[in-house]
Amino acid sequence: MNASFNVYYQLAKNYCDHYGILNVPRNFKTFDGITYDENGYALGLWVFNQRLYYKNHPEKVERRKLLDEVGMIYNLREINFDRMYLLACNYFAYYGNLHEDENGLPLGHFITNQRYSYNYDPNYPKERIEKLDKFNMNWNIRKQKNNKITR
Repeated sequence: MNASFNVYYQLAKNYCDHYGILNVPRNFKTFDGITYDENGYALGLWVFNQRLYYKNHPEKVERRKLLDEVGMIYNLREINFDRMYLLACNYFAYYGNLHEDENGLPLGHFITNQRYSYNYDPNYPKERIEKLDKFNMNWNIRKQKNNKITR
């Protein structure tokens, strides 16, 4: 391992220890892994590059293991689904439905995206369907298209 990997790795570890997750904004620069400094190391860009490289090169076991230990997230869509799913749970518990409220809660956008993916992505995860079905999810899309998947 070269020195630059070790420096960035320690910054990433500091970031994750402080914020609880290694979801670093792409333009984040730092000297300590916690506070932004425009003259610091480009940690956000480094994490972005590591995510892409090691997602596509799983054979690089040694460094990937280190990145896993520090909390590397290779698929940001999964974390976004999990975050929004928790919001959906809370929303459903309070309102009893999954409709967007008068304040424009982003839940409506999330539900729309899940509904669209369900209808048009043959690889939409069954675990997500099961989770959202607990809320009596309406999977129908108002505007029907020719390439809609039938389940």
